[in-house]
Amino acid sequence: MPHEREQPSGPIDPAELADLVAHEVNNLLNGIVLHAALLERSVPQEAKAAVQPELAAIQQAVNRAGTMLRRWQQLVPKPAVVLQALDLNELLRGLPLPRELTNPSGEAVSVQFHPAAGLPAVLGNLADMTRLVPLLLANAAGPSPAGSTITVQTELGPGQVLLSVEDQGPAIEADLLERVFEPFTSVRGGVVPGSEVDELRLAACKVLARRQKGVITAANGPEGGVAIAVRFTAATAG
Repeated sequence: MPHEREQPSGPIDPAELADLVAHEVNNLLNGIVLHAALLERSVPQEAKAAVQPELAAIQQAVNRAGTMLRRWQQLVPKPAVVLQALDLNELLRGLPLPRELTNPSGEAVSVQFHPAAGLPAVLGNLADMTRLVPLLLANAAGPSPAGSTITVQTELGPGQVLLSVEDQGPAIEADLLERVFEPFTSVRGGVVPGSEVDELRLAACKVLARRQKGVITAANGPEGGVAIAVRFTAATAG
C-alpha cells in the first residue's frame, strides 16, 4: 500500500522565537545608534545644529522600539523545559518518518532513514523533539528538486548522538552558512518563492535544539545539498 505523501509544516510558536528574534532586532537597533553617532561625529561643527534634531529623533525612536521589544518579551510565556532520556531512533520511527514529502511545487521527494545501531539515549524533551524533526524535514523539502532524496541519519560521537537531515537541493554560499539560522533570512539559491525555507523554520530549529542543550550546525555536502545536524548529549555522558 503506497504511503501517503506528507508535507510537515505547522505553525511556529512565537514563544520559541522570542529571545532569538529579540536578539536580532536588538542588534539592528544598536547598529542604528552606532551609525547615528558616527554621522554626528562626521558632520562639521557648524552644521551640527541643523542635524541635531534629526539625530535626537532617531535616538528617541530607537528607545521606544527597545521598550516595546522588552514588553513583548515579558508577555511571551516561557515554560520550563524538562529533559529526559530519549531513544532517538525509536522516537524517529514512532513519529513516524514519512517515506515521501512534496516540495513547494508539489513534486515528490523521497525520505530515507539510516539509523546507527546501538545508540545510547539522548537528553531531550519529547514535545520539543517531535516539533524539531518535522521542521527539519520541511526545511529540507523546500529546496529539494523532484525525484531527489532527503536523508535522515543518526550517528554516535564522543558523548553525543548526532541527528542529521540532508537534502539534495542547491548548496549555500560558504560565507552565508553562519547566517542560515537567523530569523527572516533566506540564503538558498533556487528556493521556490513563498516556501519559507531558511526564514523561520531554521531559526525555530535552533531554539528547539538549544532548549534541549543541543548544538545545531549547517554544512554543504561534497556534491551539493545541505546537511542540518543537531548534536545531542548522550544520557550516559558524564
